[in-house]
Amino acid sequence: MYRLYMKTGMVSLLAAAFIMAFSWLWAAPDTKGTKFWLAFPGSYFASPKAGKNLYLYITSDTSTTGNVYIPALFFNQNFSVNAGETTVVELPGACELRSPNTIESRGIRVTAGAPVTVYGMSKDVTISDAFLGMPVTALGTEYFI
Repeated sequence: MYRLYMKTGMVSLLAAAFIMAFSWLWAAPDTKGTKFWLAFPGSYFASPKAGKNLYLYITSDTSTTGNVYIPALFFNQNFSVNAGETTVVELPGACELRSPNTIESRGIRVTAGAPVTVYGMSKDVTISDAFLGMPVTALGTEYFI
């Protein structure tokens, strides 16, 4: 009986060591960064008559400054965020993606001097949607919405 406990304990110890050694392979990417490319997908359920309110919420562990730029709309706005607080940047409704299965030039670039976390929120009378932006360093090459 003692040998069974020893074998079970050894197998458990080896499994734990293996998991700890290779946990970086399946670790979630960090959501903090200094450069982001984002987009606001259109909402199927949104009211067609209501105006969209699009916002970026930017937060950081340290005080920093940055810029939100939408090249196609000539939108260029600087921001500053205090450590532990959130700054809100209101975006023009025209930056929302509107045509499914079509490439549109409505990308939003966010840059900052120190790592920040960026959230997007789309609100109208009938619905609200939100997303967490991923920094360029965490992006891959295939995306599904």
